[in-house]
Amino acid sequence: MANRPSIAVSSCLLGHNVRYDGSNRHCRIVTDILASQMEFIPQCPEVGLGMGSPRPTIGLYQYKQTLRLLRNPDYYDFTDAMDQYARVSLQKLSKIDGYIFKKGSPSCGPWQVPVYQMGKPDPVGQSAGRYAAAFKQTYPWIPVTTEVSLQNRDILENFTLRVQTLYRWHQSEPIDLGTLRQFHSDYTKQLPLNELHRTQLNTLVEQATGETLTSVRAVYLQRLMDALAPE
Repeated sequence: MANRPSIAVSSCLLGHNVRYDGSNRHCRIVTDILASQMEFIPQCPEVGLGMGSPRPTIGLYQYKQTLRLLRNPDYYDFTDAMDQYARVSLQKLSKIDGYIFKKGSPSCGPWQVPVYQMGKPDPVGQSAGRYAAAFKQTYPWIPVTTEVSLQNRDILENFTLRVQTLYRWHQSEPIDLGTLRQFHSDYTKQLPLNELHRTQLNTLVEQATGETLTSVRAVYLQRLMDALAPE
């Protein structure tokens, strides 16, 4: 077990030259502030998929009522390949404690990524990047953010708190009934939760039995992480 949290980070934010133009987007908040607190796992699904760097740009496109990941300017479709890559690669990230994505990336942006229609220069909507969407659907309890969001001190502190909380949970595994009660008593009760969330978590733990442990454990973790998420 690592002695500090492990988080995935878009490789370009760590200074790796993996972007479409062969450059990076080195984020000093990540490497200068968070590096002393967390272990980093570099991730670049576009390079992982074999697109290389430099490479033609890709984008999210609305096509026949579906969202597709297409290469510019020939509209080659990478959607199925990226979905397959995500299914395989995400299996290795089940025990990470957080993920810092590159804002706006058609593969890695967790939100507010422009969506286009073929032949039209202006966006027609927004969505999550294809890979980031798969990650969030697979692991909805794992904290995610972007390098831009981390420029806000409150968001930086909140992300760090959520990462540390999930790390403590992973350290406590395997979670049996006694471990759940101890985690709740020793750690969760010290967290800055509102009374509604605290009551919900208290009730879950109080009503948990050996027969319901598997489902209660999953619900507890999701509700805890949701309760800590920024409004």
